[in-house]
Amino acid sequence: MKQGHKISIKLFPYDDAYESITCGLKCELCKKSFKRKFSYERHIRVVHLNQRPYECSCSKSFATKEQINRHIISKHTNDKPFSCEKGCEKSFTSKNARLYHYKMYHENQKFKCNFLGCGREFSALKHLRNHSEKSHQETLQTLTEKLTEKSAIIKKLKAKIKKLKKNKQ
Repeated sequence: MKQGHKISIKLFPYDDAYESITCGLKCELCKKSFKRKFSYERHIRVVHLNQRPYECSCSKSFATKEQINRHIISKHTNDKPFSCEKGCEKSFTSKNARLYHYKMYHENQKFKCNFLGCGREFSALKHLRNHSEKSHQETLQTLTEKLTEKSAIIKKLKAKIKKLKKNKQ
């Protein structure tokens, strides 16, 4: 963990807890930067250690309280407080779900496949993902294998060039 200058601030006048803010925290595993020590520590727990301490009764687990609360509201209650503003009488558990609905059905947004000039369009992101997995997975694996082979060849060539240069001296 790389650190910059530390500053401690009191979050609320009535709260005795202090949050230490460290400017310039950087994850050495993935190089992501953070403004707060808390965010950095949560990132390590969730992303790199895959810790998910909040478990729902349906056996799904989550990294944060917010995530499990959203899950419970969307999957285990009938509470749908976000109605479509276009009058189609649909309701949703979150603003994001309502926005997705609006873009799909009222703006007619399309999701385009950008894989090597494929260009196919889909009405839903999940359909694009299914298409990509079924239509392009084999090609991706082949390309990955070719790149791996080429990387190995390039590595060998560099070693030979280095050896030749060393022998010339």
